[in-house]
Amino acid sequence: VNDLEIVSSALFAATTTGIAHFDIGIATAPFRTNIVLPTSAPNVTSLATAKNKPYAADGDATVEIYSVTIPTLPQHIGTIESAPRATHVHATSDDSVYVSDRFGQTTDLFAGGTTLLARMPIVTTAFAAYSGQTHFVAGPNRTIRAVNFSTPSRIVQAYAADLATTAGTVNFIHAMARVGNTLYVAAGDIGLATLDVSAIGPPFLLADYGGGATTSVRVSADKAWFSTVAGRILQQRVDPTGIALVEERAWDAEAGSVVRDFRNNGLLTTSGSKATVWSLVSTTPAQATNVTFAAAISNAVMNDARL
Repeated sequence: VNDLEIVSSALFAATTTGIAHFDIGIATAPFRTNIVLPTSAPNVTSLATAKNKPYAADGDATVEIYSVTIPTLPQHIGTIESAPRATHVHATSDDSVYVSDRFGQTTDLFAGGTTLLARMPIVTTAFAAYSGQTHFVAGPNRTIRAVNFSTPSRIVQAYAADLATTAGTVNFIHAMARVGNTLYVAAGDIGLATLDVSAIGPPFLLADYGGGATTSVRVSADKAWFSTVAGRILQQRVDPTGIALVEERAWDAEAGSVVRDFRNNGLLTTSGSKATVWSLVSTTPAQATNVTFAAAISNAVMNDARL
């Protein structure tokens, strides 16, 4: 038996020879029915259920879907195409389905159980639903992660921790389950780890971007300005719904420019002994004024109309 799934009065067992169906209406006297659920390969490795629909992964490039509107009479209702060697399937209450390949290289995210949203470079061979679209995931290693999947094209890691290794030969996470505010982690020779997940508090990394080396940053409301090593100024909008930065415009300043302050549509930058105020009113920012001091500027701010 590779996996178990209970739906109301029915128990489904994923086995090396298919899915076995049991009636557990009387919990102390379960019995196996003669119902045969078709699969594309005999070795069923993983089961998950959402909205009265069990999903079954059996190691090939598909995941089978069944209906258990009547749990004692399950019916095969469809197949979804997934990544090759799909061996782990997980589902959440909103009918989001996560399918991971055998080696934990990628995960396919399906909406409504059938619509592919993204193929993500993250492992979900072990999975535990948490809150909203943030869930705990793990793979064939010792790392537990809490990941926000609200924007599949830019998934966000909210938490990560490594379990301590042991002298055993199996030091990786096999499965996870959450009950209330406690997360249980089955980790082979490491043992059963328990974590309090009542809150995941800051500070933690929301997102990161590989856009080249930056030298300074200034944030005001939903705008952020960065300077690069070459002196280019980047203006980006902070999108809190997707926890993302969206580039709005960029322009060239002097090499070595540092962003210092923002006030009344004016952005203050300095380079060496020179201070420049850029007017951001127009589409293309222009120098409103610049001042050269006798020595290199180490810090600068604007106060209303004064520098």
